[in-house]
Amino acid sequence: MKGELLELKSTDMSVPKEDTAEEEKEVEEKPLAENLPKLNVQKFSGEPIDWLQFQSLYSTEVHTKADLTNSQKFNALKSLLSDELFKLIEHFYSSSSETAYEEAWKLLENKFCKKTLIDAYLEKLIQQPNVNGLSLSIFKLLDETIKYLHGLQTLNVDTKNWDILLVHILVQKLTEKLKTEWKKTHTSNELPTLYDFLKFLNSKHQKIDLSDEIEKFNYTANLNDFGCLYCKGKHPLWRCDKFESMSIDERLIFVKNKKACVRCLSSKHTFSECDRKYTCRICQSKQHHYILHKNSKRNQS
Repeated sequence: MKGELLELKSTDMSVPKEDTAEEEKEVEEKPLAENLPKLNVQKFSGEPIDWLQFQSLYSTEVHTKADLTNSQKFNALKSLLSDELFKLIEHFYSSSSETAYEEAWKLLENKFCKKTLIDAYLEKLIQQPNVNGLSLSIFKLLDETIKYLHGLQTLNVDTKNWDILLVHILVQKLTEKLKTEWKKTHTSNELPTLYDFLKFLNSKHQKIDLSDEIEKFNYTANLNDFGCLYCKGKHPLWRCDKFESMSIDERLIFVKNKKACVRCLSSKHTFSECDRKYTCRICQSKQHHYILHKNSKRNQS
């Protein structure tokens, strides 16, 4: 009898203990879901060329926030990754290690390293689809060529001597009619520059009203004043080595003194008059061009 009572007592005590542990666990985990900050970060699909933007916004909104626990940060990260990408770090998520979150984030940064991003931008640049002759496809070739070059320069890739190669690659994407028109614009023995080619594309797509079509794109090429505002060279301001050698504050002062737009760098209008859809490729802000982004590693003097 005594043995049975001891066994019953032991059983009675163990059941509440397990229930209490589960209740405590629920109390501990519930705030992690409820107290996550409202994030102004788009979900990351795993596309390498979108990593820099995601990394910058996520770091600002979550990763560097001292008032968030690593568990909260991990929950936030999980909510912002595609299911396929999350599988890469899922084993860290189920780990009880205090360093699990930091290790998971480090793994993602290693996966989307500089070499991987450069390869992705180069592939996008080279593998662009051929132009079908319609104005919208011409605009897209123009627009995305500039966008991918922007991305490469954000990664400190020097593209200023790529003109010959890029022009050759991009000309092959034109229709036979456009190739003929392009050849007619260069009858001298001088090699055409990328500036010449992009200006040619711009002249072609502007012959048709693209006001409705352009709304579909987030980035609008600014070639009406494509010459450099700083050194007067045949390149846009964002490709100017002399301008890039200046500090961020000096660049901003220069742009404002020239009464140019800090969003698209056009000298034809100011920021308040700008109707372009351009956003900073680093932080997604519509307030400045990426070369004026103060937190960019590339733009630090």
